[in-house]
Formats: sequence, structure tokens, C-alpha cells
Amino acid sequence: MKVVAKPIDMLALFDVAGLIHPLRFRLEEDERIVIKVDQVFSRNLEKKAGIPVLTFDCISTIEGQRKTYQLKYEIEQNRWILFKI
Repeated sequence: MKVVAKPIDMLALFDVAGLIHPLRFRLEEDERIVIKVDQVFSRNLEKKAGIPVLTFDCISTIEGQRKTYQLKYEIEQNRWILFKI
């Protein structure tokens, strides 16, 4: 996977237990791309420079190919980032 660290628009579900489930996101490249999150196979809470960050390892079908990527959610700033793809 290659580090891209691009901010994204995210549609996510927050369940009763407080867990976050990313559903789909929009990426602004040369054109607008909407990617549905097919599966989240790992989620971790990390601290980067003292800032809590939730990391999601996901799989989706992007342009006809199954791809693995990593999403990060900066809790204090309420910001989503496509970190690796």
C-alpha cells in the first residue's frame, strides 16, 4: 500500500455501543469518486503525537478490482483521511 493521506467525505454509522462503521466515502481526484466500504477487517485506536486516531483497514471493489486500504478518523478534529491505498 502507498501512503496518500488525502482528506475525504465519509458517510458512517455510529451504533448504540458507540462503534463507528464506515459505509462509503467520496474522494476528490480529477473527478469525484464514491467508494462503498465492503468490509472492515481491522480497527485500532492509536495515538499519534498525543492525538487519538481510529484506524480502519478495509476492502472494497474499486474500478473493478478488490483493493485493501486504510482509513483514519481523527477523533478530536472529526476528520476522515484516506491514509493508504
